[in-house]
Amino acid sequence: MKDTTTKPNEYEAREKRNSLNFVFWSFAYGISLVLSSFALLRPPVNKQLLGFVAIVITVGIGIAALMSFIRLIKGLDERVRKIWLESIAMTFAVLWITFGCLVLLHQAEINLIDSKEIGLLSIIAGLGFASGGVRTIR
Repeated sequence: MKDTTTKPNEYEAREKRNSLNFVFWSFAYGISLVLSSFALLRPPVNKQLLGFVAIVITVGIGIAALMSFIRLIKGLDERVRKIWLESIAMTFAVLWITFGCLVLLHQAEINLIDSKEIGLLSIIAGLGFASGGVRTIR
């Protein structure tokens, strides 16, 4: 367990900075997905070129968000880190099961995967991460 008693102000400042950094990159990632999707609806240039550029930008911002989350997790004390990692594991399991069911529904031609289903996966992921945040507050 990290020793936070010697310099509690430094620990709190680092945790706050890492949290704000993670929130910034997470919102940037979400915004990049939305803007990329809208840009591909009526592209002013070649759709394949725009799609490639959108993927490169979105992946770059996604990697930055992932790195900021790793920095946030590494900076937390052991109890809070354990709560976050349990939340991530549960979120991953639920997303894995949901995506598997969506693929089966798509193959059986019961329901085709489109933006609504992908939005459902995003909502599930958001709820999973929010549950980790709520559990750390208590």
